[in-house]
Amino acid sequence: MEIIKSVFRNVKIRIVSAVCASLCAVILVQTVVTLSFSDDTEITEAFATSDGIVISDREVEATAKLSFKKDNFYPESEKFLDAVNRALELDNVSYEKDDEKICIKFNAASDNYAVSGVVTWSEELQNTYFHCVVCVNENVSDISAVKKILDTVLDKQGTENITYIRINAEKKGVMDKKECKEYVGKVFNRIDAKEVYNGNDGVYVAYGYSKKLTDTITANDKLINVQVSLSYNEAKDLMEISLGYPIINTSY
Repeated sequence: MEIIKSVFRNVKIRIVSAVCASLCAVILVQTVVTLSFSDDTEITEAFATSDGIVISDREVEATAKLSFKKDNFYPESEKFLDAVNRALELDNVSYEKDDEKICIKFNAASDNYAVSGVVTWSEELQNTYFHCVVCVNENVSDISAVKKILDTVLDKQGTENITYIRINAEKKGVMDKKECKEYVGKVFNRIDAKEVYNGNDGVYVAYGYSKKLTDTITANDKLINVQVSLSYNEAKDLMEISLGYPIINTSY
């Protein structure tokens, strides 16, 4: 499902160019508004033990356009990656250079995270781009803190950037459209969000907006900063639930 087709500038805007997972320089541009509200709600508050769900994974994804030019790509990229790794307190960091593509792939791990990503030079766009995914272990209670760490590192670079949170969960059994809508209502209420739009085309998807969450995307002249999708996995007889902040940044 394609979303966020109409965007405009407002307040503090960060336009992001993201490297695709295949490491090709395919650029995804989105517009994010950082409003002057504070983050006094954590996105994880959207779920509750009474929901009967099991969280399967939690990820923070970051994309950024960096200022490094081709002639100093490697030293600047290595310095930047060291700053990311120090901020996340990562161990066992490994780098893999690809001179043909002019990129550095990296993997790292700690007791709390597993991280993979790439910094790459785009000959076509004449820019350097960064993309990483942080898989957050279940013992880390505040996934929003990971997002803030990455935001801080990227902001210090003076980059155009965006970070996303995605939490995937599962719930046994099937839910019809009415049950999906009721469940999303509970999720939105916990983070003081109002529904902006919902749709059902094999996958029930709802977008909402909460003043208590900072990063906000504008779409069709409406503010959005939380998204929920629910789909039924017939083979496993369970509902697959995804929660995204400010949106779900992958297919579902």
